[in-house]
Parts: sequence; C-alpha cells; structure tokens
Amino acid sequence: MVVAAGLRHRLGQDPIQPDPELGCTETFFQMCFGAVTAAIGALKGPPHSGADEAVMHMLREIGDPGHAGSWLDPALAEKRKIMDFGHRIHGHGDSRVPIMQEATDRLDARAADPE
Repeated sequence: MVVAAGLRHRLGQDPIQPDPELGCTETFFQMCFGAVTAAIGALKGPPHSGADEAVMHMLREIGDPGHAGSWLDPALAEKRKIMDFGHRIHGHGDSRVPIMQEATDRLDARAADPE
C-alpha cells in the first residue's frame, strides 16, 4: 500500500482512500488480498517463480531428508542443477538468504518439537 501510494504521488495522483463502508477488519483483509494478489503477479513467469517450482520438484524427488545424500551424489555426477537459496543475478549470494535461513531453522525446530 505504501509503495502504491508513493507511485500515485509521483504521478501527481491522490492516494486511493480506504472504503468508508468497510470496518477495520474488512479493510485489513482487503489490503491483505491486494498484497497477495500483487505477490502472485510479481512471481509470474519462469524467471521468477520457476526456481520455487524447481525446488519443490527437487524436494519431492528427494523425499525424506535422510535420502538427501543418496540423491545428491548421482545428481552431482550427472551435473544436474541443484536448486538452493542462491540467485541467478546475485552470484555472490542473495541478501535475503540469512533471513530465509533463520525462518527455515525456526520452522524446522517447531516441526521437530512434538508440542
């Protein structure tokens, strides 16, 4: 919403105001819907969403984390592309990786905790 308001300001337009007929909760969900819709649009096409899909295929192929090593050896021998947290443009690492890794570690810890 902030970016959209900034763009409209740069274009000399007024920001789009919230619908006065909606309450706080409805406005919040309207904004969430808009944000998710924008995110889906931003990930459209193979250059953006293709990597995510390839990672999911790779993880499904591996199956259990205990099978990762036995999956990796033939994949490396066949010179297959190994999907990771990298970025095709940022060759020296993606600045988002530390944040994603921390979130992944927290999710992994929560999944391992039976409570």
